[in-house]
Amino acid sequence: MNSKSLFLGNHVIRNYITSLVILPHGSTDLIHAIKFSNVKNLVAVYSASIISTIIIPPPIVKACFALASITHFQNDFSFLTHRYKRWVMSSFLYLLMSYFRSYELLYFYMICIHVPNHYRMSNYYLKHDIRSFIFMCFCGLLCSTLKIKSFEELGGLIFNPLLQAIIFGHIIYQEVYVIQRSYSNQPNKNLLFVGNPYP
Repeated sequence: MNSKSLFLGNHVIRNYITSLVILPHGSTDLIHAIKFSNVKNLVAVYSASIISTIIIPPPIVKACFALASITHFQNDFSFLTHRYKRWVMSSFLYLLMSYFRSYELLYFYMICIHVPNHYRMSNYYLKHDIRSFIFMCFCGLLCSTLKIKSFEELGGLIFNPLLQAIIFGHIIYQEVYVIQRSYSNQPNKNLLFVGNPYP
């Protein structure tokens, strides 16, 4: 795909959306861990992810990354009433992006669906907390120093071993400690979709 064919072809706009929208959403893990006295588990999850990424052969890491991504993304399809349908949709989307190596598709999926849905599920501990907002703004400004100029650079960043380990940690922490609590606190209050995703 030609990145200039889209309105986000401007690398300045793309860099700041990546920095201020996509990357900082992982910072909510720390906010959650502090609020719910779960810092030890947060450190354990991220440490295990980094160590595992170092010692496990890259092909296995790649396969695990795909499975983890599919598992995490299926939460974005809560309008589908059955779990297997969400898994099919998530798997199809991941395979589509992988087959075409479409970083543009990944980019738009993140900013239009995944990140908004992430904040929706995190709303119960982020709302009315100015300190959390300030912390996330700081993380966004810090990420802006990466200066991502192309979709290819974004893809390269995603598959950087260290960042990949951090993404692993984010997914595991979210799935184990955040998402289930989100659904139990607001089972029928979805910002994007309607219905409890775990019928």
